Amino acid sequence: MRQLALNRLDELRKAMDLANNHGVTFECGLISALRLHGVELPLLPRRALDLEKLHIVVDDPAKRRIWNGAQCHLLTKPAWRSIPQEHRREYSPTQIIEGVHATHPLLVWAQMARILDEDELTVLADSMMRRNQSDPHFTPDDFNALLEILPPRFKGRAKCRNAMRRMRENTDSSMETRLRLRLEAEPLPELRTLQVNHKVAVNETGASVYLDMALPDLRIGIEYAGRHHADQWSDDVSRQSALTAVGWEVLTAHNDTLKDAEQWREFLIRLTALVLSQRQRQR
Repeated sequence: MRQLALNRLDELRKAMDLANNHGVTFECGLISALRLHGVELPLLPRRALDLEKLHIVVDDPAKRRIWNGAQCHLLTKPAWRSIPQEHRREYSPTQIIEGVHATHPLLVWAQMARILDEDELTVLADSMMRRNQSDPHFTPDDFNALLEILPPRFKGRAKCRNAMRRMRENTDSSMETRLRLRLEAEPLPELRTLQVNHKVAVNETGASVYLDMALPDLRIGIEYAGRHHADQWSDDVSRQSALTAVGWEVLTAHNDTLKDAEQWREFLIRLTALVLSQRQRQR
């Protein structure tokens, strides 16, 4: 949240400077809109968008301008004016300060499909449906509703459809989503039942913990290190002991697990062995 707040302040400063220096009204889009809305940025392809510049969107070539510190993008489809008239109010740009607006977050997601790969488009969608993030907070139905009214053809529409099948509500971090997507691409059949943010009761009083991901039938939890667990257990050792006591085993992945091929292979071997072990225990 601290990084999101810093990003928002930096982007607000850029927008205010541009508005004051040129006395213009404009719409911030793409990554600038995401920052202003407090949404975590996905990983961008190299040189896709300049992170230092303010990104402005227009839907008419005549409206394009060249300003220092800003980059102007011509976006016609999907854009706000490509939405049917009866639905435009719902997806109107948000006024941030006087003269400065930001594209609606859902519309930004659809526009980013021309830039992002399918995995990162899914990561972006998950970040807009975070468990502890209320503004903006969307559901899979919201993404589907937007796609239903957008033009039948626009660059990235197929990626949007595929991402919708893979997105998950109520996650806690982008790295958690990347770990899940990596696991779901593996051939281990048990991973087809992977659930996110799984709640596990650990004693008779109703105390519970949440796991990033879980295979509930096998009582296997998978976590990404470094997350804040939104439950009453602040001590990891106590948490692990409580889970073990009710028959759960937990594997933890780190950033290096995803980056290093050998570490990823070792992680999968440990997971496969744990699947076999938990099956034996349940017999």
